[in-house]
Amino acid sequence: MTMFGIMLAAGCGHGDGQTLAPAESRSTGVPVAAAAGELASGAPAPRHTADELRRLAEHLLECATLAENALNAPAMGITTTDVAALETPEAKHRRQRCGRLGPGARVEALRLLHQAAAQGDGDAKVILLDQQTGALLDTLAARVDGDGRVEMTLAEREQFKQIVLGLEQQAYRGNRRAMSSLQQAMDSSVLEMSEPSYSAAWGLVVQQPMGRPMPSGPLLGEAALDDLDADKKQQIVTMARDLHALCCVR
Repeated sequence: MTMFGIMLAAGCGHGDGQTLAPAESRSTGVPVAAAAGELASGAPAPRHTADELRRLAEHLLECATLAENALNAPAMGITTTDVAALETPEAKHRRQRCGRLGPGARVEALRLLHQAAAQGDGDAKVILLDQQTGALLDTLAARVDGDGRVEMTLAEREQFKQIVLGLEQQAYRGNRRAMSSLQQAMDSSVLEMSEPSYSAAWGLVVQQPMGRPMPSGPLLGEAALDDLDADKKQQIVTMARDLHALCCVR
C-alpha cells in the first residue's frame, strides 16, 4: 500500500464513490454494518437479495482495506497521529462503521460476491473481475523493468484476456462500473496488452447519457482529448460512438 493509498483511505482524495456501500440496504433498511456482521458470523441469510449481498460485500471490502492500511502504515513511517490528522469526518465515519472488522473480512466479502454474481448481479461480477485485475497488476508490478514495462507469461496473457472479456460482457449490457473498469485496465502502464485508445473510448462512453443515441455535436468529456493530435482524437471519438451504439442505446 502506497502513501497515496493510505491518504485516499483517510479521505484525502477524490473518487466516484461507486464502490462505497450506503449505510442502509435500499429494500430492507437493514444497517449494512449490522447485516455484514450477521453474515460474517456464518449464519445463513436467505432473506438477502443479490443486490444486498453485493452491497454488504462492498462494505466488507472497504473495511478490509482500511484495516490493511492501518497495519501497513507503521512500516512506512506513518503514525496513527498522522492518519488521524489526514482523516476527514466522512472517512472517520466509515472507519467507525467497520467496528472490529479486520483484513479477514476480505474473504467473507469475496464469498458474498460470488453468491451475488451467481444470482445474476452484474456489479458483483465486475467487482470480482476488478479483484483479479488488481492481483494480476500486483504480480506484474513486482517484475517491472527499467522501462516500466513487464513481459507477461502466456498464462497471464490468457488471464487478462478473460478479465477483459468478462468486463466487456457487462459493459455491453450498459454497466457503467464495467466501463470504468475497462478504461482503467486497458490503460495500465505495466501491461504490454494495454490499449490506451480503447481505454479512452470507454472513458468517453461512460460519461454519456444512456438509452438514446449520442448527440451529433461534441461529446461530454471530449475536451479532455484536446491535447491529442486531430486524427487520434477523431479515432477515439468514433470508437466511442460505435461502442455506445452497441452498449447503451435501447
